[in-house]
Amino acid sequence: MGGSLLTQVFCCGMFVPMKRAFGFGFMIAISLFCAVEAFSSTVISPFAQGVIDSFMTVRMNLSLSSSNEEALLKIDAFENERRSDIDSKCTEEEKIILSNFFLLERYNYLRDDASNTESLKKQFSAQNDVIQAWFSSHKSETPNRWLYVTAGDVVSVCMSFDPVRMALKYGVTVKKYYEEALAQDNNMSYALTNLAQWYWYAPGITGGSKKTARELFKKALDSAHTDAERYFALVFMSQVAFDEKNKTLAADYLSQADSYAPGGSYVASVKSMNEAGYSLFTSHSRKAN
Repeated sequence: MGGSLLTQVFCCGMFVPMKRAFGFGFMIAISLFCAVEAFSSTVISPFAQGVIDSFMTVRMNLSLSSSNEEALLKIDAFENERRSDIDSKCTEEEKIILSNFFLLERYNYLRDDASNTESLKKQFSAQNDVIQAWFSSHKSETPNRWLYVTAGDVVSVCMSFDPVRMALKYGVTVKKYYEEALAQDNNMSYALTNLAQWYWYAPGITGGSKKTARELFKKALDSAHTDAERYFALVFMSQVAFDEKNKTLAADYLSQADSYAPGGSYVASVKSMNEAGYSLFTSHSRKAN
């Protein structure tokens, strides 16, 4: 699996379709407003940034796993190998950022098994409580962009479990978090991709725009600094092209993405969707022409 968490929420599937649809809760969420104060943002350490960059590569290569179980073992191994250094070298904020990433990635490989639903719901609720407690206790600081963007992902998963209550409580917090991340770095590929998905799925009456989404997806690709960022951005651009009926360009983008993780299951699954007439963005109940 791969990609951003919003794909899971919007498409039913950080990867192959990713989060489940917000439905009614999302409709409420994108019609509300949540203000975020602006102060000087915190700066994460080179060590923490290095762990993030390394994990992004792991995320991309998880598509080479033979099963969900193998992917989960790789996530565990990555975290366990760095646990001691994370505990001793990272600030509280950095630990939350990394915990967000690890939890979000595990979600991608656990969510399809209904027996995991209640456990995942509790884990994400607890993690969101940790995030919101940090925000509350650091009101004189602006979170680092990585906390904003992963917090947005965690909230969006929480909304998939409890859409109405979470929407009423957090409003358009998800979108606002991505925007705050981009206010700190307007070339942040990960945040650009997530905000693009918000615009893609939001109804026009609440601010959604396929045109804006396409521009953001393209900027995410142009702004990619690592192979992993290019990989995920290429997959998303391929699906924009597919939905625009340019199947040749879509296939070219997917071929480029596959060159970064040859033979991976994520690109293969997207190709299969396209061959069946669907895109990563479209519901399986609606076939693309």
